[in-house]
Amino acid sequence: MSFRIIAFCMLIIITGSCARHLYQGVELPPEQTSRIYFSAEQYSQHNGVSLSNMEIDNQSLELLDAGAYVLPGKHTVSFDFRYNYEDCRYLFREDCLFSSSSGSCSLDFESDPGKEYKVSVWGHESGASAMVIETETYRAVSNKGCPSPSIWD
Repeated sequence: MSFRIIAFCMLIIITGSCARHLYQGVELPPEQTSRIYFSAEQYSQHNGVSLSNMEIDNQSLELLDAGAYVLPGKHTVSFDFRYNYEDCRYLFREDCLFSSSSGSCSLDFESDPGKEYKVSVWGHESGASAMVIETETYRAVSNKGCPSPSIWD
């Protein structure tokens, strides 16, 4: 393996493994904050959701961020999504049917201290759906459909 590939992988590991702190003041211990991170479903090489412009309380997250620590309380997460779908169910077709859908979504929820929250996003033919899940109990604290202009008709 070349040195450049190893160096690039190490950069991703180092920069992607740390969550940012999105609050003012001194860094608090994890039991006094809440951690929020994003997760998009990828079903196969051609089918899945990609996210961009991810924000927590109007503060942007970078693609390599491993989420963010926030103070407990009310929060808004928002993002843009693109859902790509390739349907190859018909074996006698030369080409697969390919569709995509995109849009924006935001969810409001309240976080508790010492808890971790996953913003889970998955696609379907009318756009995407999203849910904020408290990861210890898998309890949904917010969910919403994220409609997009339909190009499926």
